[in-house]
Amino acid sequence: MFAVITCPALNVSSFHPALRLKDNKLDGYRPGELVKFRCIPGFRLGKTGRRTLRCRDGGCWDSDPPSCYRVYCHDPPPVNHARVLGDVGRVEAGGHAVYQCEVGYRLHSASNKLRCNNDGKWVMSSRPNCVKVTCPLPPLIANGSRRYERPPGAGSRAIYSCLAGFVMAGEPQMDCTNSGVWNGTLPECLPISCPPPRGIPHGTVTGNQFTFLSSVEYSCDVGFVLVGEEQRMSVRRTCNESGQWQPDLPVCDRRRCPAIKTMEHGRTVSYGDPVYGSVVEFVCDAGFRLEGQAKLTCLASGQWSDSVPSCRMIFCFQPPPIEHGTIDVVKSSNMSIYRPGSVIRYHCDTGFEIDGKTTRSCRSDGTWSGLTPRCVVVRCRLPNNIKHGQMTLPSKKNSTIYGTTVQYRCDPGYQLDGPAIRKCSDGRQWSGSDPKCDPTACDDPEPIPHGKIVGSEREIGAEIAYNCDDGYQIIGDRVRNCTEEGEWSGNSSYCQKMTECNKPSYVISNGRMVSSNFSEGATIHYVCDDGYFVDGPTYRSCQADGRWDNPIPVCERVECPRPLKPITSATLVLCRSFRHTASIEASSDVYQQYGRQLASGK
Repeated sequence: MFAVITCPALNVSSFHPALRLKDNKLDGYRPGELVKFRCIPGFRLGKTGRRTLRCRDGGCWDSDPPSCYRVYCHDPPPVNHARVLGDVGRVEAGGHAVYQCEVGYRLHSASNKLRCNNDGKWVMSSRPNCVKVTCPLPPLIANGSRRYERPPGAGSRAIYSCLAGFVMAGEPQMDCTNSGVWNGTLPECLPISCPPPRGIPHGTVTGNQFTFLSSVEYSCDVGFVLVGEEQRMSVRRTCNESGQWQPDLPVCDRRRCPAIKTMEHGRTVSYGDPVYGSVVEFVCDAGFRLEGQAKLTCLASGQWSDSVPSCRMIFCFQPPPIEHGTIDVVKSSNMSIYRPGSVIRYHCDTGFEIDGKTTRSCRSDGTWSGLTPRCVVVRCRLPNNIKHGQMTLPSKKNSTIYGTTVQYRCDPGYQLDGPAIRKCSDGRQWSGSDPKCDPTACDDPEPIPHGKIVGSEREIGAEIAYNCDDGYQIIGDRVRNCTEEGEWSGNSSYCQKMTECNKPSYVISNGRMVSSNFSEGATIHYVCDDGYFVDGPTYRSCQADGRWDNPIPVCERVECPRPLKPITSATLVLCRSFRHTASIEASSDVYQQYGRQLASGK
């Protein structure tokens, strides 16, 4: 039997790394068997090579194995709003073309790569997709608005603006970035501020917010009203979009009261218009009485404090008669009716006088002026006494009434100058003037230099005295009298300058003088040494005549009395001068001494 010659197994890797066999037999192939070739993905068989080989008899293959060639995709297809990275003309099978989205666009697919298929075609299902980048809607702002592209894409801008009455704080725009977010800080719309509201006279303003649409309230003080808004208690002003207050500033004016009607038989007295706080006074004509309030005040409510008063006619009553007198009507339109302004006069009988006013008038309030007078008997005051004379009245009782007389007479040596008899008359005056008793008078004494004369009388017996100024003494008579001859007694005196008293010695026998002032009125004192006493006054005074009033005193020794004689004989030693001792000594032991042995001279 013959052996079959087989074709050897093929080592395709030696032909091309990408070449592969289907069901390669390692133990060889029998003649007639076929072997099929393929390329790994990304490669393909050459166009001139054969895909199948046959094993011939004799153990040979009928052809050489084919070759594998790499597969390429050419010119990546365009993608909207994207570009291919790099300079790519072809891409190997299994490779990728990488795309990048343009600015303002973003990838809206699973990948930014386009795959080259093994067949050399682009896998279009994996083609990238670029869509426009968008930002979320720009945020809203209070009291403002926004303008933006819809939808807001990258690179677009949101523009903000504020409503009327608001002003923007911050930048007015925001930009949509390529990352899809808005850049910048969101602006704010703040209300416009108005200036602080002005105050108004006689009013107040309340409110502490001065921004757009805020309002303040104006109200008037008590007694004042808003001009043009009398029925309103307050008015509001609002801050507008221009930063101004609206409406115009109000005005507070005094509240008015109704006009006072004209009153009959009277008049009104007012000062200015009838506004709050003003006062109206009411005055009735003469002869009329006011019934009601004399003054009305305009209140804060715009009403008068009371009703308007009225004027009523008034009369005075018939005046009562007076004793010892009569009443006359001086002025009256009707003798039986006394209207205000009527005047009556009182007259007293002879020897009587009015105690009070002589006239009374009917006043506007219907009363008589003053009090009803009385007629009292005329009484003169007690006449003056006269010097050097006497006056004589009839009796002490009623001695000065009307018609009484008084008589005057002078003392011997004097004569009466004036009436000797005077009578109390109607005018409560004594007839004539006061008489006097004049003596023969002395002439005025000559003035005295450095002194004065006391006494103004110059009649006989009058006395004058001379007083000298301080530091002077009188030389001559201090007192002089006016004699019956009309001459001053004595001689003329004069004031002589006074000197100090003689300065005495500071030392006297067994003593001394204590003083340093020796002028007029000064006093010096004397003291004695121990064991001596002053015999006489202890002081001396300098008199106005420059002499001491007392002599210089003498200091005498102090002496003790003789001691008593002892009961029995004893030794007795006596010394009677100051600070000397008396010694007594018993002569017998039977006796005992009582008392002090030494007796002091004191």
